[in-house]
Amino acid sequence: MKKANPQSGKETQLSKKVYSTPQLANYGNVTQVTRGGSKGVADGMSGSSKPCWIAEVLYGVDAPRTRLVRAWLIDSYERHDPIVCIALPLYSRFGMAVAGLLQKHPILKPLFRLLFDRAVKSAHKIYAGRAVLLQS
Repeated sequence: MKKANPQSGKETQLSKKVYSTPQLANYGNVTQVTRGGSKGVADGMSGSSKPCWIAEVLYGVDAPRTRLVRAWLIDSYERHDPIVCIALPLYSRFGMAVAGLLQKHPILKPLFRLLFDRAVKSAHKIYAGRAVLLQS
């Protein structure tokens, strides 16, 4: 049988960290923490920090289709897809005004819904394909 080493208990006590009181972390003001950055987002127009104004008007602010289109557009822009690299700056410039127009004149929604439904289908196809690859 092994004999217990009396110094091993002292070594573990010496290697323990000294307790220090918790410190309050500063993450910014309440608006920044709860709403995110305010780049491109008008107060009251969107509950998200990333603009997707037209999709929010068509589907709803927290709708899965809105989030799917938003993620797809951001991913496509980061991959430098040519069409998205042209469309996204235009959307950033005119998207909020078009969303306001759609809120005032809902009769125009079907025109934009066709375009955004195609974006939803494209995004779904891409992300569903990735999910299948990850499961394999």
